[in-house]
Amino acid sequence: MKSLIQFLFCFFFVSFLLAQETAFNPSHQKRNTQLRQAQDPRSSFIDSAQQNKFVREQQTNLSRSALQQSSQSPKSMHKISGSGLDTAWVRHYGSGLKLAGPSVATATAVDAFGNVYVTGNSYGSGTGYDYATIKYNSNGDTLWVRRYNGPGNSDDYAHSLAVDAFGNVYVTGRSDGSGTDYDYATIKYNSNGDMLWVRRYNGPGNGSDWVRSLAVEGSGNVYVTGQSPGACSTIKYNSNGDTLWVRR
Repeated sequence: MKSLIQFLFCFFFVSFLLAQETAFNPSHQKRNTQLRQAQDPRSSFIDSAQQNKFVREQQTNLSRSALQQSSQSPKSMHKISGSGLDTAWVRHYGSGLKLAGPSVATATAVDAFGNVYVTGNSYGSGTGYDYATIKYNSNGDTLWVRRYNGPGNSDDYAHSLAVDAFGNVYVTGRSDGSGTDYDYATIKYNSNGDMLWVRRYNGPGNGSDWVRSLAVEGSGNVYVTGQSPGACSTIKYNSNGDTLWVRR
């Protein structure tokens, strides 16, 4: 009996110490915070150069941050200053069409000059969903908006965005083709928003091809990857949009 009492005492004492360590250990608190952020339906990122936080929200009729609420904001971008509590600006974008579906932001980026880039999906007039890509300056002024409607004149969904050192903007996603179901559709814009090229990829069998991600290296080569029927398909383009290789 004495041994059992000693065992129970040691068990509860060690459990108490572990609970206290978890409660007061900053590393545990940090991991818990990161977990909550990962589960947050909002998407955010940090501009490390200026210590500004950008929060991208994807809600249909109501866009809400911890600091500001607006009644009609299908697609919104919040810039929060380095102090963490001051909203520098909030910008909303929607197609403005009555009875249109929600505009949804899916990817964001910031360049070295503090310009902010947002891409996503926005309902068009008779075109279903189109890519919608926006460039804001550091004050939140809209510098340009570019939309893309694919050859199928139906739904086009932007999924990924990147900006290179020269301010060129790359957007990729899935786009309805003409008799080819969804295809990869990758676009390059210059810093003024002029379209330099569009490249589409239709996998074997005219099946549905869905882009998952895009990356740009320093030399300007572009890598796009996603899924095609029966395989993962990755493409490398040079800076002019020429296909260097396709791997499945």
